[in-house]
Amino acid sequence: MPKTQPPLVPSPCVGLCSTTYGDKICRGCTRFMYEIVQWNQYDSSEKEAVWKRIDSAITQVLSPQILSIDKIKLKEILIRKKIRTYNPTNDYIATNDYIATNDYTQVWAIIRSDAKKAHLHEKTLEKLGLPVSWHPDIQNSRLLDFFYQTQENLILLASVYYERYLTPPDTIRN
Repeated sequence: MPKTQPPLVPSPCVGLCSTTYGDKICRGCTRFMYEIVQWNQYDSSEKEAVWKRIDSAITQVLSPQILSIDKIKLKEILIRKKIRTYNPTNDYIATNDYIATNDYTQVWAIIRSDAKKAHLHEKTLEKLGLPVSWHPDIQNSRLLDFFYQTQENLILLASVYYERYLTPPDTIRN
């Protein structure tokens, strides 16, 4: 029986790269500029390490705001909206612009997708129809407000990570 190739690890790119404007961290996918530049030279384990960092950040930001997720309904929405998912076991759900690997990243992919749709901007998180039980403090937040606040938190978290682990010691500000 022929050996199958491991699945290709897709790029986290969401088509909103801000590194072309000089940002060290992409405001679209939260990868670091050097990760974007070197992506095609990375092996699968290096690409998966980038995904793990991104997933971890999304989970860290969203988990306090989400009380529970209905995984079955979440998968149905991903399929209906054609949001692709990736995990190392090659469990692709669908194909489109976004990749999601864990439950929180999948919820974030749906929010990111819906935030592009002007007719949904004024909807509250509770009225979006996501299979999520939101924390009471945010369930009435508008989609667009939540999207921008979450995106800023993800950029802040990536910036802290970058400064803590990737900035050479002699360039760190006191």
